[in-house]
Amino acid sequence: MLQQRKLSRSRVVALAAAIAAVVPLWSLGCGGSPGGPTSVASKPLTSTLAGTLVDTISGGPVGGATVTITGRPAATTNADGQWESTGAPLIGIAQNVTAESEGFLTHQTALAWSGADRRDVTLDAIPDRAPFSLEFYRQIVRDGYERPMVLQPLRRWTTAPSFYINVTNASTNETMDASEVAMIVQAIRDSVPQMTGGRFEAGPIDTGTEVRTLANSIYVHVVSDATANYCGRAFVGVNPGDITLNYGLTGCGCGRQQKMAPSVVAHEVGHALGFWHVDGVAMMNTGWTLPCASTRFTDQERVHAAVAYARPLGNRDIDIDPSNFTAATAAGPPPVVICRR
Repeated sequence: MLQQRKLSRSRVVALAAAIAAVVPLWSLGCGGSPGGPTSVASKPLTSTLAGTLVDTISGGPVGGATVTITGRPAATTNADGQWESTGAPLIGIAQNVTAESEGFLTHQTALAWSGADRRDVTLDAIPDRAPFSLEFYRQIVRDGYERPMVLQPLRRWTTAPSFYINVTNASTNETMDASEVAMIVQAIRDSVPQMTGGRFEAGPIDTGTEVRTLANSIYVHVVSDATANYCGRAFVGVNPGDITLNYGLTGCGCGRQQKMAPSVVAHEVGHALGFWHVDGVAMMNTGWTLPCASTRFTDQERVHAAVAYARPLGNRDIDIDPSNFTAATAAGPPPVVICRR
C-alpha cells in the first residue's frame, strides 16, 4: 500500500508539472488562466527598414538606385526614391548602409536602429555632375589643391559659431576705429550662412581688448607685422576657432585708407568654418582673385560648402561617413592655413 501511495504522488507531481507547462500556451490563446494573466515573450521573425533616397543638392528622388544594409539583400529604389529592406532582425544600434546609383557618388553611411521597424530613413547621394565637381570638392573640403596626396577628413562646425573680436589696433595699441570693427563684423555675418549651406548664421559677436578663447566661438585678433608675408591665417574647422588678420600690410587692404580688406576677413572665416584653398576665381583662392571689398563667395564655393555641411564631421573621401557618428579626425595640433599675399 505504501508503495502504491508513493507512486500515486509521483504521478500527481508529474501531471501537475505537465499542466503548468501548458498554461502559458492557453493564456496566449484565451487571454488568461484561472491563476491570472500569463504571457510569453516572443521575438519578431523579421524587421523592416525603409525610407527614401534623395539627391543631396536638389533634394529630388533618386530612382533605380541600390540601397544595401550589411547582412541584407540589396533593395532598389522606385521612381519616387523609396526603398524597403525586410529580413531577419539586425544586431547592434548602428547599421551600415550603402547607397549607389549611376551618376552619383557612392555614399557609405550608418543609421540608428533600436530594434523596431523604421520607415522614416532619408538617405542622400551626391550627384557626380554640374554644378558639383569632385575635383573642386576635394580642393575646398579635403585640401586637395595644395596637398592632393593626403586628402583630409571633413572638418566643419556642428553648431552656429559665435565670435569674439579683439579690437586692439596692433600698430598703435589703441582701440581700432569703429568703422574697421563694423567691417569685420559685417564680413563675418555675410560669410557664415554662405559657407554653411544656410545651416548656420553667425552667433553673438562680442568685442573687447583681452584674449578670450571660448568653446563654440572663433577668436579674431589683429597683428601688425610688416615682415610677415601673409594677410591672415586661421585654424581650419576647429572649435574653438582662431583667426589672425595682419593689419596694414601692403596688398592686404583696399588701398591706403582701408588697412584690412573685407575679402580677407571672409576668406579667413571660410577657413575657420572648415575650408581650404582652391584654384581658379574664388574667395578661397590663394591669389585673392575677387575684389578686395567683396564678401560674396562664388556659386561654386557655396554649392560645395552646402554639400560639406550636409555631411557629418569626419566624413572621408569619397563619401564615407564615420560609422560611430563621431568625428574621425586624427588627434594632434589643429590644422593652420597661412594666406600669403
